[in-house]
Amino acid sequence: MKRTIILTITFAAFALAASAQTGKISVSGQRAVVDGDRVSVSFDASVAQRAVRSGHTLVYRPYLTDGRSRWTLPEIVVQSRRARIAQQRHAWISGKQTTYDNPVYARNGERLQYTASASWQPWMDGARLAAEAIDMGCCGSSNDGSVTLAENLTLGERRLRSGAGPVTGSGTETVIVLVDKPANEPKTTGDVLATTESYVLPVSEFDRNFPQVMFDDDREDALRVYFDVNSAVLDPFGHGNAGVMRRLLAAIRKLQTSPDSRVAQIVVAGFASPEGSFDLNDRLAYNRAAALKKYIGENSGVADERIHIYNGAEDWQGLRTMVEDSDMPNRDRVTDIIDLVPIHNPHGESRERALMKLDGGRTYRYMLRNFFPELRKAAYIKVFYENK
Repeated sequence: MKRTIILTITFAAFALAASAQTGKISVSGQRAVVDGDRVSVSFDASVAQRAVRSGHTLVYRPYLTDGRSRWTLPEIVVQSRRARIAQQRHAWISGKQTTYDNPVYARNGERLQYTASASWQPWMDGARLAAEAIDMGCCGSSNDGSVTLAENLTLGERRLRSGAGPVTGSGTETVIVLVDKPANEPKTTGDVLATTESYVLPVSEFDRNFPQVMFDDDREDALRVYFDVNSAVLDPFGHGNAGVMRRLLAAIRKLQTSPDSRVAQIVVAGFASPEGSFDLNDRLAYNRAAALKKYIGENSGVADERIHIYNGAEDWQGLRTMVEDSDMPNRDRVTDIIDLVPIHNPHGESRERALMKLDGGRTYRYMLRNFFPELRKAAYIKVFYENK
């Protein structure tokens, strides 16, 4: 007769595990079930709103072990847009795909009900459920170490069907269900603002050495301010800027007057469309960011050294994102040119020239009509806070 046995899990180490995963992935509701000759492990996984930074991939790898044997469960992979593009680019150039072991792909802020099953093995009686988180970026990877999710999986009387085979990756089954579960209540003024204002971020996401990553991947989170075409004169009341400035200054005031949070850094990024003279576009982008910095400093009271300028110059990343998200003709050829042809090419035609020649100029004219008007006049703002 087929029997279902629920494994008893001791949660002595769970509080430590939850604390160790703060800011990335936290788990709850761990459960293990033996059904015939199969064992399944399940838990609820909550991916933090900012689990991965731009250009990074987080691999969360649960596993069951008794110290000698190990069953590695399918990984949860949280990948930023920029990291996904880099992976696709690497695969295109090398002809090799980056593979994970039966991965479950998730995004920042998602909540999952996770279940994986495989053939039962005797060593699993008394085993420990653990997980490791690996953060991979452009310059290497870091392992946050292994944490215990549950221990001492103890079985009572059981009866297994004959023919139970070894646990293998190919025999692993995974079921993932997205759930809508409320997150923990934020505690500080900055935490509350970060849940309602996407451009307000914890200071841990500020990277002085690589400011471009703060706007390449997550630009949709930033506040957008508009300028006249070919102009660096800021009109705080035109182009819909008035509402943007009110939101920005109100958020800064809340942080500056808060008993538990404060403004750590503000980054303003200036861009110009990738057409025409690079030198002119470079100056235009910088002057736009400088004008925005001056306005924020004069109207918010934030110290000058806390407001940083990022000169994005020609906005190739913005163009690439718009192309990738569209159904335009020759979309893949355009993204390949942006990815692989240098802006300035001493040994051949430049990136802009290659785009202009594509399909007799029809593709470039399409972008001039549909994408370039937006790229000709935008600058962006992000506010980074720290808790006291």
